[in-house]
Amino acid sequence: MKKLRDTLSEQRRLDILRLLAVSGETGEGLIAAAIEAPQDLVRTELAWLADNGLVAITETGGVRFAAPTRRGSEAAAGVAIVPGVAGFQRRKR
Repeated sequence: MKKLRDTLSEQRRLDILRLLAVSGETGEGLIAAAIEAPQDLVRTELAWLADNGLVAITETGGVRFAAPTRRGSEAAAGVAIVPGVAGFQRRKR
């Protein structure tokens, strides 16, 4: 059985991807405010998303920015299923 913590992380990652799909490149502080999460937690989720090829991270003047990759945009739209990101689940038969 999946732990609540894992479910919350998966949903937070999807929220971040959906935000970036609409807004494009966005600073982590604005992402944190938009999804109402601590900036430290957003930084951790962005690192996970970057490690999995879903966002690209850049830093300018000490501020980190994230932009969705093509795969990240596909996951945000529900076109791609990515383990670790909330999304549509297939029914078991």
